[in-house]
Amino acid sequence: MLKYKKKKILLQSGGTRNFYYKVTSNGKKNQVSKIEYLNKKGGAPPENYILITVGPTGSGKSSLIDKSLKYLKLKRPLDKNIFIIDNLVEENPEYKKRSKGILEEYFSNSNMNAIEQKLINQLITPVNNKNNIFKKFTNAYFNIRDKGINDIFNQNIRLTISKNESFIIETTGRSFPTIIGWTSDKYKVFISYSLVEFCNLIDRNIKRMIDQIKSFKSNSSIAPRLPNMRIEVFGEVVNTIIDKLIKIIDKCNSGNCKTNSNFDTSTQRNFCLIIFDNTTRSDEPFFDSDDKSKNLDEIKELIISRYKKINHCNK
Repeated sequence: MLKYKKKKILLQSGGTRNFYYKVTSNGKKNQVSKIEYLNKKGGAPPENYILITVGPTGSGKSSLIDKSLKYLKLKRPLDKNIFIIDNLVEENPEYKKRSKGILEEYFSNSNMNAIEQKLINQLITPVNNKNNIFKKFTNAYFNIRDKGINDIFNQNIRLTISKNESFIIETTGRSFPTIIGWTSDKYKVFISYSLVEFCNLIDRNIKRMIDQIKSFKSNSSIAPRLPNMRIEVFGEVVNTIIDKLIKIIDKCNSGNCKTNSNFDTSTQRNFCLIIFDNTTRSDEPFFDSDDKSKNLDEIKELIISRYKKINHCNK
């Protein structure tokens, strides 16, 4: 008779994680997924799930999807059930038109090297400078979002929930997703953060902007996003995201995380929180709320010291 067991294994990072395995009749140990273990033990989570991938702009949320699914051993949902509102904006014809106009205003007849330098110069323009490319792109982005895209986005998610299908949402994390309150206890809730040090974020976003502009100038298929990357402005955004994450960690105790009525949702829900350092190539998170051995105060101190705003980045 097969026996299903688990044990804690020590990670190179110094933390631990659960190792699930089955013991065959001849005593051989074979690794199994957490889902299989829980099924055999009678404690499997609900079949449906919502995975919320979170992190500042440029932190690698798109790659975080595959990393999170692999780590959590979750089946990938249908492509139509991966909701990224930026995609709807970037593919919008009106946003493409406005993007083309802004780029022509700032970069007419400029080669890519000149465009990169001009973007870097824009990083240090005064916040109240109205002639700033980041401000113009931000205004265009949210103007298009407010013209029905938000409604379409939410309607599609509600339709998916009505069908009891698993889904993924990508968000920056400046607020806790109220969408959790739309789901029932049939859904297992996973929140996965991708964190990158501040100056590294600036570098990543500049590179992505250059790539997006180059691609858009070549085929105009997807318009670029140029979020406000001026140091002091983006620094406050990152601080807000980290402060919200700290509050989320505070909702975890002895491996259990639970929302409440003061947590941007009126419905109390249990959730699992995992946090990755996306500066590294590691597929292991440095925090998993299922790991009861972690000291939450130490985790919060690490996050604040490593990922909050840095005042000076070499540009």
